[in-house]
Amino acid sequence: SSSSSSSSSSSSSSSATVYLTNLPKRLSKADVTWLVEEIPGVVSVRVPKRGGKNMGYAFVKCDGAASATATIDALNGLELEGNALLAELARAETKEKEEPPSPSPSP
Repeated sequence: SSSSSSSSSSSSSSSATVYLTNLPKRLSKADVTWLVEEIPGVVSVRVPKRGGKNMGYAFVKCDGAASATATIDALNGLELEGNALLAELARAETKEKEEPPSPSPSP
């Protein structure tokens, strides 16, 4: 892989995180890492787990806004095991969400 990344005087603090939701519960960190390994600029992947399963979301850290946009373009709407992934820029500044996360009722 030709990693000729010419960082145009960008500060190292300008990393961006993509918030990935609607993740199939059996996906592991390795699965998510495999999903993003082709995307340039991805720094790390974090998949919060509870009881051996992921909690339905993941965080993909990118080295900047451009890579975050590329990650969102690549993953948003991607169908995995019947789930369409939702990818959006994680807002680290605003801790609160508009609505409290409610568990989706299982049929």
